[in-house]
Amino acid sequence: MPISVSTIKTVLATQSLALQTDSTNRLVIDDDGRVTVKKASNGELATALVSSVSITPDFDAANNFSLTLDHDTTLENPGTPDPVPGQSGCIVITQGSTGGTMTYGTEWLFEAQTAPTLSTTTGYVDNLVYYVAAVDKIHAVLLKDFG
Repeated sequence: MPISVSTIKTVLATQSLALQTDSTNRLVIDDDGRVTVKKASNGELATALVSSVSITPDFDAANNFSLTLDHDTTLENPGTPDPVPGQSGCIVITQGSTGGTMTYGTEWLFEAQTAPTLSTTTGYVDNLVYYVAAVDKIHAVLLKDFG
């Protein structure tokens, strides 16, 4: 028997909602809207970030982002609320017509403690792939020079 939308809204307003098979939670929607999936899932393609001298990604709004870079910028630590350990995603960075460089907030951690340098050719694409290891530790690697 199908559950009505009004019933689901009532449940979500007061508690988590879990969908199960064989007594295993396959999908959980917490009362704050956070979704946990037991197996693989697909996120939105990308949420656009705006090029400026300081960029703060909102990890509560999306996992994947796009950015056409036309400034020397700092990719700041994610905003409030804190990122959730286990979250992962990608920031697709395209060098715009004037291009730019990027420095990183203190929570962005890279291999050998060395921040990467972006591609510099107009139109080239770099992928900053990240994994949130702790609320204040974002492990990241830059895949670069996709022309």
